[in-house]
Amino acid sequence: MNLDIKHDIRYSDAINKDYRYINISDIHSNVEALKEVLEYIKNNIDIDFLTISGDTLDTIDNENNREISILIEEYSKVFPIFICLGNHDTVYFNDKKEINTNIKSIFNYINRTNNITVLENNDISEYEELLIRSFNLPTDTWYQNHENSKIYKQELLNNYKIIKNKLTILLSHSPNGFIGKDVELSNYNEVLKNTIINSGHMHGGFVPLGVQEFMNDNLKDTKLYGKGLVGPYGKLLPNNAYGTYHNNTTSLLITGGITKASESSPILINNLVNKVLPPEINLVDIKSSDVNLVRTQYKRIKK
Repeated sequence: MNLDIKHDIRYSDAINKDYRYINISDIHSNVEALKEVLEYIKNNIDIDFLTISGDTLDTIDNENNREISILIEEYSKVFPIFICLGNHDTVYFNDKKEINTNIKSIFNYINRTNNITVLENNDISEYEELLIRSFNLPTDTWYQNHENSKIYKQELLNNYKIIKNKLTILLSHSPNGFIGKDVELSNYNEVLKNTIINSGHMHGGFVPLGVQEFMNDNLKDTKLYGKGLVGPYGKLLPNNAYGTYHNNTTSLLITGGITKASESSPILINNLVNKVLPPEINLVDIKSSDVNLVRTQYKRIKK
């Protein structure tokens, strides 16, 4: 298996020791890929905890959903796991947008497991000096407003409880509410101070790692940086499909996901895309320092 690793180094004056964690996203019930990724992390990277920023399970009911929960439970014995919910974790793709009670029962089950915390909207947990939180639009407004950054901003400002002087890991499945044509990270200066936002949802825009590396090295300050080929729901040339964005003491890290095309995608697209574009993880080092900045490095692992 090939594995793409983005290594982000964040320096913060809000902590007294260094921390290391990995964020993954968009597993979409891909048991084989998740197992290989977790086994690689277990054997090669020493981390304090793992975060999953949404779409752990897939909308379609299948036995893989249960196998994913067993895998997560097994590896929670190696490192603590914090999970936020994505759109595939909460509703069906149909006209009624019904709550998937089977998926909900799986999350309720693993949330009772030691070392696993499932964070629903605005939930707060702690890991030593760190706060680990979640934020997403309510399920009943997701499909109408998931790309409306103004709605995201208003929901967050209305409901997000500010806790000062704590470094926060914020899990939010979609990055669309934090950066875009309507809202930039600078608009959240005080609300998201000392916050690292971990998102997914965009599946890396189906952009190969080599192109992302070129963008990062040469086009970081242009409108082309982070632009994808295809986004969720078939949107062409989406913005902010991947990358690291930083303003003052706030960072947004968008991971490309474990699975690029979900099981609900056409089988031809699923097989092709997931073979060409390997799973991606974000390795994040947070170092205690009076200098606040982010550096991003890329690394490809071949096994």
